[in-house]
Amino acid sequence: MTAERYSRTAMMLHWALALLLAFQLSLGWRLEDMPRGPGLFSAYQLHKSVGISILLLTLVRVAIRFLHKRPPLPVDSRWAQMLAKLTHFGLYAVMLGGPLTGWALVSTAKIKVPTLVFNILPWPHLPISDAWHDLAEAGHAVLALLGVLLFFMHVAGALRHQFVKGEALLPRMVPFASRHAALAVVGALAAMFSALTLAKFWAFAAPPISVATSTTTPVQAETSTNIAPVSPEAKLVAETKAEDKAKLEDAKLADPAKTKQELATKSDQIAPDTKAEVTKAEPPQQPIPLSDWQIAPGGRLGFTASWSGLPIEGRFNGWQAAIKFSPNALDKTNIRITISLATADTQDSQRDSNLKSDQFFNTSVFPQAVFTATNARSLGGDRYASDGTLNLHGVSRPVTINYTLKFAPDGTVRVSGGTRLDRLAFGVGSGEYAKTDEIAGLVPVNFSFQAMRK
Repeated sequence: MTAERYSRTAMMLHWALALLLAFQLSLGWRLEDMPRGPGLFSAYQLHKSVGISILLLTLVRVAIRFLHKRPPLPVDSRWAQMLAKLTHFGLYAVMLGGPLTGWALVSTAKIKVPTLVFNILPWPHLPISDAWHDLAEAGHAVLALLGVLLFFMHVAGALRHQFVKGEALLPRMVPFASRHAALAVVGALAAMFSALTLAKFWAFAAPPISVATSTTTPVQAETSTNIAPVSPEAKLVAETKAEDKAKLEDAKLADPAKTKQELATKSDQIAPDTKAEVTKAEPPQQPIPLSDWQIAPGGRLGFTASWSGLPIEGRFNGWQAAIKFSPNALDKTNIRITISLATADTQDSQRDSNLKSDQFFNTSVFPQAVFTATNARSLGGDRYASDGTLNLHGVSRPVTINYTLKFAPDGTVRVSGGTRLDRLAFGVGSGEYAKTDEIAGLVPVNFSFQAMRK
């Protein structure tokens, strides 16, 4: 006689929680072996999202258990019934306590990384003291171990009832196998194996998400401003360290073929502050009067952070420029660039939220960065430099930007250039991010835009 079956809602929640729990436990242990960097950051964000999902689904499962009658428990010995109750109670404790201790762990960490559930739903921190951190960490680890033990005890108990005692227990919880126990077992094992395999594959084989993999430079990628493409040789010059720049330029004049070979061996040394010197163009033929310039839509202000050796490219979507300039009156140059730091965009919402936090930009206190310069000097040809001051994170430091100007016959000018900033000199990055072993201290900044005289 077929035993009474659980409702479809209960079945669905049971298997959803089982698969999520198997995935979560497997991923949790694999986090310890992953190298630090963007991949680990993404894995932790997924771990938090899955944990919150388990917490919410468990609350729904508990509510349904109290509101709806469940099938009667199978007849068994007193010790077996007691052990079954303890196992079920322990599993609920793990599915509720695991996410709660993880939530407390994140909320009391020295670096409070904002949480977005699956990069969509903002999730707040618990309003608890940081003194709870060690207790939350210990509790989270104990519950993880307990979860593995109870997981296998629950499976062993179900198999015992099905195959040792000959009771049709499994089919009443498997929606597609109401009569065939073997099919129920195969389906359950296949589902568990899939969850464990997915966690292993994601943790070790999947590439880090939202990491720029393009080999083109930011100037090349910015086609909306009609900037001329940068040649391979010019790109290599742009990626050579600043201290090698003078020697490379001299070698280029003496032996261009030799220069190309030398540049190829140095292509792994990045110095984007030299981007301004890579574009070849003739200076304007007619005198350009001292003018105020208006920035055309479509410009770019970007940055590239090195995270465990991987480039993380980003941009600021909100910035304004007030520029007065003439190549014939460089001493009367006036530049003011205002950047809205909250518009930082690295194509990863959780990472962007972290950039806005007090661990980095602290945009609630320092919403803007401002660069000002009242000078320009010619570097030869269409290359220029301006020595100015950058105010970032409440700190002002001297900064030099290099840039290239390409004047068009219609009176417009195409501008591209960059610099390199030491984020630690501006106090950007606290706690473990104040070190440079994970996130490099030097951050290349680049810009490209079109402008026209007002």
